[in-house]
Amino acid sequence: MDPFNTSKWTLNSTFLLTVLNGSFEVWRSNMSQHVYSPSLVLVSVIVLGFPGNILVIVIYITNMKTSTRVYMFALAVADTAICISGVVISLAFTHVVTKMVFQYVLNVAIIFSILLLVFVSTERLIAVRRPHTFNMNPKRAKIYLLVFLLCTTLFIIATEWATYMEYTHVDVVSKTSFLTASALIMVTNYTLIGMTLLKKAIVSSNKIAVTSMNVSNQSSYPSDNIVFSAYVQSGLVNSATVTVVSNKNAKDLKNLRSIFLLFVITVVFVVCWLPTWLNIMGFSVGKDVVHIFVLNSVVNPFIYGVASAMFREDVRQFYRQTRTKLSACYT
Repeated sequence: MDPFNTSKWTLNSTFLLTVLNGSFEVWRSNMSQHVYSPSLVLVSVIVLGFPGNILVIVIYITNMKTSTRVYMFALAVADTAICISGVVISLAFTHVVTKMVFQYVLNVAIIFSILLLVFVSTERLIAVRRPHTFNMNPKRAKIYLLVFLLCTTLFIIATEWATYMEYTHVDVVSKTSFLTASALIMVTNYTLIGMTLLKKAIVSSNKIAVTSMNVSNQSSYPSDNIVFSAYVQSGLVNSATVTVVSNKNAKDLKNLRSIFLLFVITVVFVVCWLPTWLNIMGFSVGKDVVHIFVLNSVVNPFIYGVASAMFREDVRQFYRQTRTKLSACYT
C-alpha cells in the first residue's frame, strides 16, 4: 500500500483487454468507472502542470540569486516529478520495478513539496513580522532543501516499513498527523501574515491621511506651518512621509494583493488535500476524488510563479536575453 493510495490511478487489465477486443459497451462501462474522473486531473496535468512547472525550471535553473528563487525552482522540480509519476502510474505499467520506482519518486516528491510549502509559509511569516532579524540567502536555502530531502526519505522508508510489517495504525497515524500538522501550520502562518499586512495597510493609510491633510492646509493657513513643523520635530509625524505618499499607496495595494494571494494559497492547499486526508482517515470519499491532490502541483507554478511580479520580471528578462543571443547567432 502506498502512502497516499495512489494505486487507485491504475487502470485494470480488464479495461485494456476490452478496448483491444472492441467491446464498446464494456469499454464504455469501464471508462465511466476508471477514466472520466481521473482524466480531468490528467488533462490538467498535461495542459497546465507540465508547461507551468517547466517554465519555472527554465527561468530559474541559471538564476538562483535569492532564496525565493531557490525555493520556487525546487518546488517546480518536485511538482514536475509528481505530475510525471502520476501520469506514468495512471497508464498502468505492468512492470513491477517500473511501478515501484515511480511510486517511490511520487511519494518523495509529495512529502518534499508539502514540507517546502510549509517552510516557505513559515519563512514568509518571519520576514513580515520580524524583518530586521530575517537573514536568508541562497546557500542556506539549499542546505534546508537537502535537510528536507533527507527527512522526506526517512519518512517514506518508515511508512513503507510500517506497511510491510502490517502496522496499519502506525501508517495511518503518521500520514494523518503529517497532513494535519502541515495544513494547520500553513493556515496559521498565512492568517498571521494576512493580519500583519492588513494592520500595516490600515496604519499606513491613516498616517497618509493625517499627513496629506496637514500638507494641503499649509498654503491656506500659513500659521499651520508652525504646528506642522512642531509635529515633525516631536516625531508625531514623520517628515519623510510627505514625499512618499504615492509609494505608500502602491505598497498598500501590493499588501492587499498579497493578502488575497495568501488566501488563495491556503484555500487551494486545503481543498486539494482534504479528500486525501479523509481517505486516509477511513472516510468514504470516492475512489477517484483522492486524485485531486495532484492539482495542487498543477496550480503551484501559477500561484507562486505567474502571480509573482518578481517572476514576471524574470520571464521578461529571460526573454530579452534569449532574443539577444538568437539575434547574435543569426548576424
